[in-house]
Amino acid sequence: MKAERRSVLVTGGAERIGRELCLGLAGQGWHVLIHYNRSEAPAQDLAGAISKMGGMADILQADFSRLEQVDELAENAAACAARRGARLAALVNNASRFQYDTLNSMSAEGFDAHIAVNLRAPLFLSRRAARLMQEAGGCIINILDNKIHAPNPDYFTYTVAKLALSAMTGSLALAVAPHVRVCGIAPGITLPSGVQSDADFEKAHKANPLHQGCTPAQLVDAVRFILDTPALTGQTIVIDGGQSLVNPGRDVAFIPL
Repeated sequence: MKAERRSVLVTGGAERIGRELCLGLAGQGWHVLIHYNRSEAPAQDLAGAISKMGGMADILQADFSRLEQVDELAENAAACAARRGARLAALVNNASRFQYDTLNSMSAEGFDAHIAVNLRAPLFLSRRAARLMQEAGGCIINILDNKIHAPNPDYFTYTVAKLALSAMTGSLALAVAPHVRVCGIAPGITLPSGVQSDADFEKAHKANPLHQGCTPAQLVDAVRFILDTPALTGQTIVIDGGQSLVNPGRDVAFIPL
């Protein structure tokens, strides 16, 4: 009997962690739908790399600041999967806005921008994707942040949006059961960001009880575990070397190491 061909939509899939997730899932035989907003060239390069390794990938554009494009993305993903002889079976909400602010410096515009990308888009995209996956079943995975268990005042509006997305994960899991599952993954520092040097990243990466932080490969493994565990839903896997257990009270970028 021929195995079912499955498609997964990875938002923000063209670069950084999204790219690693796409490569890892393609290596497991998934048809990968790479969502991007402005990173068309990296998305095309990634699709080409997946094709060269014997996998299958397509790219899809959507601006998450425009709500009408969110539903369109889900429909386009399902249609693209069908053209490939597959079905949309999974959604990874990875796209994220990450701009620094504090309670005192935040603006209404910055708050709205973070909410639009980090909360509103994954919620409405998940709702539409769940409807499309309902008959045959599927899985939704929200990429969160270990800050949900160790809050601090840095990156204030980003944190508020991620906390809301975390809270939504369990509610959504109940709303779309029994045919669609919803889980979260909350990584600690995984890749260098901003102007962080390699040396500073290595120090920050080890600033936890295990002296080892999350890696892209571990994120890929966590996604695979969730996809391959049909009785798992409404749960969040934290991968941070235990950092959230000893919450330092500030973002790791601002802790003397």
